[in-house]
Formats: sequence, C-alpha cells, structure tokens
Amino acid sequence: MAWDSPYIWGIHFFVDQGEWLAIKASSIFKLLISIQQSLKQKQIVMAGSKLESEYSKELNS
Repeated sequence: MAWDSPYIWGIHFFVDQGEWLAIKASSIFKLLISIQQSLKQKQIVMAGSKLESEYSKELNS
C-alpha cells in the first residue's frame, strides 16, 4: 500500500487522536488525584484544628 493512500493517512490520524486522548485522560487523572490529595490534607488540617479547639476548651473549663 502506498504511503499517500487515504487509508494510511486515516490510520495515522486515528493513532494521533488516540495518543492525544490518552495524554488528555492521563492529565485529567493526575488532576483528579491532586484534587483528592489536597482535599485529604484539608480534612486532616480541619480535624487537627477541631481537636485543638476541643482541647483548649477542656483546658479552659
């Protein structure tokens, strides 16, 4: 098959699109993971400050 046939160009285009989609999917996945991690850190900080306020209430009473 000649390289200038539309069939070959179609395959190349499809592969390029597939790679692009894979890159996009992985970047979205990384973004979701980073959001999840930052939410966990915020939850830990919030829990820590809650414990701190409870502890200071206990000390002050």
